[in-house]
Amino acid sequence: MTKRHDELLMYRDALARSISMYNDSLSSSFGFLYGRGTAGYSRGFQQILEVFCGSKNSAGKLYELAETHGKGNYRPYHYFDLDTLYAYEKYLERVVVLWSEEKRSDLTVNGFRKALEKAQDELKVGAGLPSTHYYNSRKPVEIAIRSKEIVRNGVKDEVYEPYPRKSKSNVDFKRMYGVESATVLDKKSPLHAYFDSKHQKSLSEMQRSIYRAIREESDFIYYNDCGTLRELVIDGKKYYVSDRGQGITVIKASGPEGTFYTTRDDWGRKYKGMLYDMEGKPTGEYGGDIFYPNQMTEDIIVDIDKITSMVELRPIEDDDTYEQTSLF
Repeated sequence: MTKRHDELLMYRDALARSISMYNDSLSSSFGFLYGRGTAGYSRGFQQILEVFCGSKNSAGKLYELAETHGKGNYRPYHYFDLDTLYAYEKYLERVVVLWSEEKRSDLTVNGFRKALEKAQDELKVGAGLPSTHYYNSRKPVEIAIRSKEIVRNGVKDEVYEPYPRKSKSNVDFKRMYGVESATVLDKKSPLHAYFDSKHQKSLSEMQRSIYRAIREESDFIYYNDCGTLRELVIDGKKYYVSDRGQGITVIKASGPEGTFYTTRDDWGRKYKGMLYDMEGKPTGEYGGDIFYPNQMTEDIIVDIDKITSMVELRPIEDDDTYEQTSLF
C-alpha cells in the first residue's frame, strides 16, 4: 500500500473511533431514558441515522446491509466511506452537544427530539460547508468498497464488495498507527486540511460569483452542492438592511437540481440576522442560506442495490487490506 492509502485508512479508523465514543455517550443517555435493550433505546439510534441519511427508507437499507452482509457483526457506520464518516462524526458531535445542554436529571425524550431537530437544521443550512464537514445533502452516504478477485468457470474476474471496518479501541489504534486517535482528529491535524483542499476551490468560486451578483449585474451564481459546483440562474433579488443599517441582499436562484436562497451583505458575506425593511422596521424574517432540492434522492438505495447485485453477499473478514474508497 502507498503512504496515501495508509494515511486515509488512519483517518477512517480515527473517525470511526470518535463515532464509537459518541455512540457510547448516546447509549448511556438512551439507557437512562428508556432502559437498555428496549424498543425506545433502539429507536433513538435509528432516528439519528434517519436524519443523517435523509429518510427512513435509506437508513433501513443500511441496517439491512449490515445485517445481511455482516450477519449483524457490523454497525451501519462501519460501511461508510471516508467522506461520509467525516460528516457523520461531526453530526454526532452536534447531537451529543445539543442534547447535553440539558442537565442529566432533566434528560427527556422531548429534549432529544429538539436536539435532533437542531442538528437536522444545521445539516440543511451548512450542507457542503466546513461547519458540517462538507455534509452532502443530496447524497449523504457513500459505501466504502474494495475490489476482490474471484474465479468463475476457470476465468479470473474482479468484483467489488462493501468494505466495513469495525471501530478500534484506543489501545489498538495507537498500536497500529503509533499515535492517539484524538491527535489525528485535532483541529491542527492534516486530516482537516485534506478535506478542506478538496472543497475550497468550489467554495471560493461560489463566494466570487455571489459578490459579482451583488456588486455587478450577473444572470447566475454558483452553488456548492456538497462539493459539486452548480450554476444557478438568478430569479430575483430583494433588498433589506441589518439592525445596523447595513445593506442586505436576498438572492433567489434556481436550476434543474433545486432552488437556492442566500442572504448576503454588500461584500458578499453571509448574513444570518433579522431582516429589516428600508425604513428600518423588522420584517419578522431572518437571513441565511438554504437549498431546496427539486426532489429527495434515494441514491443510497440505488448504490446498495448496485453493490449487492455485483457479488453474492457474505460475511467478510476484517483485515488491513485497503483499496481507495470508490464513489458510485
